[in-house]
Amino acid sequence: MHLLESNGYLFLAACSFDYLKWKVFRYAENERGWIEQQSLGDKALFVSMYGSYLRPAVGDIDLADKIFCICYYINVSQIIVYSLKDGKRCENSGAYDWIVNDSLQKVWIEPPY
Repeated sequence: MHLLESNGYLFLAACSFDYLKWKVFRYAENERGWIEQQSLGDKALFVSMYGSYLRPAVGDIDLADKIFCICYYINVSQIIVYSLKDGKRCENSGAYDWIVNDSLQKVWIEPPY
């Protein structure tokens, strides 16, 4: 599970053990409970064991409404892309093929706003 804050809202992202299914919840203070989100809108969620960030989707690649997660295996790490709107992992079009053997090479780069 990954707990994060974005624009004053508290979010919780959770995935199945095999990373095949994701759910995102937003805390509704007036209802004092978590509400499942069906969409991230024009935002992308970046998740890793070092931090999680919900950011505006910008650039040439279609990032909106997707979750990008760094999955760590025994000798390799891999980026998993999940479409919250479609409810499934995205096919690898090559744009997300960022597999490297050294997990220390993984960094989320944020443009200055």
